[in-house]
Amino acid sequence: RNIAIINPAYKVFNKIKELKKGSKILIQSQDKEYVYVVFNIQLVDAEKTIVNFTSGKNMVTLSTCNSFGEKQERYIVEANLFSSLNLPVK
Repeated sequence: RNIAIINPAYKVFNKIKELKKGSKILIQSQDKEYVYVVFNIQLVDAEKTIVNFTSGKNMVTLSTCNSFGEKQERYIVEANLFSSLNLPVK
């Protein structure tokens, strides 16, 4: 059975395995752009790892399954907030 995926956002993590320490991650909201700098990357066993999303720090944590390898693996990327800027009003 074929499933049509209409939302191209499913590709958002396709290049996660290319990130390295020092890589920048850009995230945009409606009026701001946030720049994060990667400080930690792990490929872990999904059954044995718990990701802490409540560090209290200005950071972002990305976690996704390893669709490029073993389905039991997860990529975890942590990045600290580096800067933010206001976007032009549209």
